[in-house]
Amino acid sequence: GDCMINAEPGSLHTIRFAEKGTLRITFIVRTAGAHGAYVHRTESASRLAAALIARLAVVETMTPNLPPDLAAHMARADVRSALDAAMGQGAADIATRPTLNIGVVQAGLKVNMIPDHCRVEADIRLPMGLTAEQVLTVVAGILKDFPQIEMSVQEAASNPAAYCAHNHRMVGLLAGNAEAVTGTRPIAVPSLGATDCKFWRYRNVPAYVYGPAPGRMAMTNESVPVSEPTPSRPGTSWAAKADDRTTQPKNIGDVDMFGFFGVSRACIFATVLGGLVGSAAAADLKVALSTNLNTLDPATATFGEEYVYSGLVFSALMGTDPEGKVYPDLAVSSQASADLKSWDFKLRPSVRFQH
Repeated sequence: GDCMINAEPGSLHTIRFAEKGTLRITFIVRTAGAHGAYVHRTESASRLAAALIARLAVVETMTPNLPPDLAAHMARADVRSALDAAMGQGAADIATRPTLNIGVVQAGLKVNMIPDHCRVEADIRLPMGLTAEQVLTVVAGILKDFPQIEMSVQEAASNPAAYCAHNHRMVGLLAGNAEAVTGTRPIAVPSLGATDCKFWRYRNVPAYVYGPAPGRMAMTNESVPVSEPTPSRPGTSWAAKADDRTTQPKNIGDVDMFGFFGVSRACIFATVLGGLVGSAAAADLKVALSTNLNTLDPATATFGEEYVYSGLVFSALMGTDPEGKVYPDLAVSSQASADLKSWDFKLRPSVRFQH
């Protein structure tokens, strides 16, 4: 295609033209282990892991090699302000530098034992202009001081940074129509997190994100405030009008959302109908995932595609219907305590736990 538009969470005040890459690394620390009082007999896997984590912080000091025009764009005051407004104060400071998150540290069996094993998982976000190879070179240098530690890259969950032109024609179309609808002209900024746009950008197809704010993304009760689409015009609501696409909108109810995104109805209808025809003829439902899975265990799932798989394969105690109403799934009934701190579930007679 010529261009791709994505409505993932992003903020109605920004258009995302880029996103950081991900580099996920697993470190395994092995030592002899011993009783907690015999610290002279072995190194502690957990303390070695702590030392490694402290050393890994140097990754955040690496400087990316940004093209001059992109560096100038990212230095603009309005771009920095938009980043902080959309993603929280400080977002502008980390948008163009790598960040390190230690998401998993697993070690030890009891408080009075020196751990002989520790697992550390690091999530390094790569800005535009910095590659995984550059970071891995630094990490390899650190590991020379830790012969007890092995490293492996989670290839399925690691992707390079992806970006396209911040001044592309589609950015202007989106910004102009968004301003007509919301009263605010969104600014082109990079995303800190990953989106599916990267797959189009890898193919040199410009791809942009314009969607609701990510304030509750990946949190309990993930949602979008009803008032958000019209921050400057309380009382209006989203609606598509298919008759007159040339009239300047008086409120959101007058806006043709197909025209808003600058895409054709024919393209959308062809995509939808094509999907329906294909699925109707198939004997099995086949679901395509964008990356490989690191685990088939729902208890250890760590990223989107693994959660998708878990939801398709495994049942839960309770489920939700398309309207968000809760209904029994594996459980036939549930009862909460008065203080809501404990729940009793009655399982279906045929239910068996899987191990």
